[in-house]
Amino acid sequence: MLLRSAVTALLVAQSTLVIAQTPLSLDQLIGGSISLSRSLSDGGTAVCGSFTTSVNVSPALVQGLSTGSASAAFAGRFNAAGQPVWLSLLARSSGPATSCSGLSVDSRDRIYAIGSFTGEVEFSGDSGAVFIPSLGGRDVFIVAKESGGRTRWVQTFGGPENEASGGIAVKPNGAGLVASGSFRSTVDFDPSAGFAPLQSLGGNDGFLLNLSLAGEYQSALPFSGVGQSTYLSDVLVDPVGALYAVGFADNQTDLDPGPGQALLTTQGGIEQVLIKLTANQQFEWFRASSGLALGTLATAERLISNRQLIFVTGAFSGDIDFDPSPNSRVLSNLPQGSAFGAYALAFDTNGGFQWAEHLLASQGQRTSVEALSAAADGGALVGGRFSGASTFAPNQGAPLGLLADGLSDGYFARLNSRGKALSFAVISGNATDAVRQITAHGGGQFSVSADFQNLVDFDFSSGSMTLTGNAGDGALARYYDDLIYADGYQP
Repeated sequence: MLLRSAVTALLVAQSTLVIAQTPLSLDQLIGGSISLSRSLSDGGTAVCGSFTTSVNVSPALVQGLSTGSASAAFAGRFNAAGQPVWLSLLARSSGPATSCSGLSVDSRDRIYAIGSFTGEVEFSGDSGAVFIPSLGGRDVFIVAKESGGRTRWVQTFGGPENEASGGIAVKPNGAGLVASGSFRSTVDFDPSAGFAPLQSLGGNDGFLLNLSLAGEYQSALPFSGVGQSTYLSDVLVDPVGALYAVGFADNQTDLDPGPGQALLTTQGGIEQVLIKLTANQQFEWFRASSGLALGTLATAERLISNRQLIFVTGAFSGDIDFDPSPNSRVLSNLPQGSAFGAYALAFDTNGGFQWAEHLLASQGQRTSVEALSAAADGGALVGGRFSGASTFAPNQGAPLGLLADGLSDGYFARLNSRGKALSFAVISGNATDAVRQITAHGGGQFSVSADFQNLVDFDFSSGSMTLTGNAGDGALARYYDDLIYADGYQP
């Protein structure tokens, strides 16, 4: 039986806005999951993701990829009409967990992807395959691709234990790249013949790695403490070169990577942190949440900048105060520890708290907000998954009750610049579905990357555009943003 994607809307200025759209294009990645996507200068979309055995695009306009290994990561390019241009291998590993966690593009539409692998990893090069073993458990790779899909360069780094990849961003004016993640024990961050070791002080410490656009080592910055868990999940660089990193940190972590000290003091657990460095990568400020009831945060924090605001999203459990000022903005998602809700919050570029909104109050364990993109009117497009019984925007004027059809349903929503929900839509099958990324394009369009299983309808009008997927299939759907300027803001 067809489970149509439910489409619902919230009140904006007391009037109901309903998404009712047929996709401008719809592609299926058979056997592949799209993790991330980015807009290209021609209006197209760059993607990265993972697969096992093989990945192919339907409609089939490009050659697919195959592997006999346990896992692989890929990159791809689609044009503005949604047609696939190429698929290319990022990394093929003998281990069980090869994935892409960060994606960025430069002004020439060259693609940079960061991810992780275990075992021996294979990369493609001009002279054939290159094989590199991991140094311990899980290591990190960074791959640069030309706009046509050819591999420009590959760098890997790791140590005797597990490292985790985070995000990657291109600096303005060709100044290079910055990548984030976490490391443990001693890691040499210089992928060349040089030696640039960092040693963690506790368990997992966070890092920022600076490379040139040619992949040459520039510097590595540690975020260290005596606790067990510090991780920078995403990073961005604004047009003047200031750097923002988001993630979580443990008690007594020093969030100043320079000679100064900026200690995080928590109530005993980990807290969500947002860190700002200057263009010269000098510490400027950090902001942290506060768990009032031993609240916990999940690891899918993302961030974007839009109109001098920094948006942060993620998942949480329990009671969390997201306002680091003497005031408070407590969001509550209970039962503590067994259910996760989704949040969005915003700071100005000076670190001033603006707002925090509870996007999803959920009693499920699979609720997340993984997708985040800037909207043309200063707001944001967000997306992820929810499970079990959930409520969208529980603290706003028209909360919406939801019940996932399967283990999880995908969702995406439109927020204005003040965090208020403008609309909401569900991508629903009877198994496991999720929205992984939303990418805003010029001309008032956006694309949605989703994982899905079984039969799902991506048409939010009276028509029907269905895909039937197996475990591990992905979809890339493109829509108009009908809500541009809905709240009166204009670029």
